[in-house]
Amino acid sequence: MLDKIKLDLRISHDLIDEDIEDNIEACKLDLKRVGIVKIDDEDPLIIKAIKLWCRYQYNFENEGDRYNKAYSMLRDALSLCGDYNVQ
Repeated sequence: MLDKIKLDLRISHDLIDEDIEDNIEACKLDLKRVGIVKIDDEDPLIIKAIKLWCRYQYNFENEGDRYNKAYSMLRDALSLCGDYNVQ
């Protein structure tokens, strides 16, 4: 997942890898907080949610608020979807 996020953020160095990994885990915890139990690192919607979260956290291209809103809408939609909120 780290490599996917770094590519998405256009980061080629490893100076903030630990921070990125922390943000990935924070996103997964936020998804769990709203009732999402199926968090698969290969699921395209989960990957998209994590990318949006990280773009928000790093204020990617000065559009952090936009990415936060997009993340929140995707997170909320996933939390209502039976494919993600049932074990």
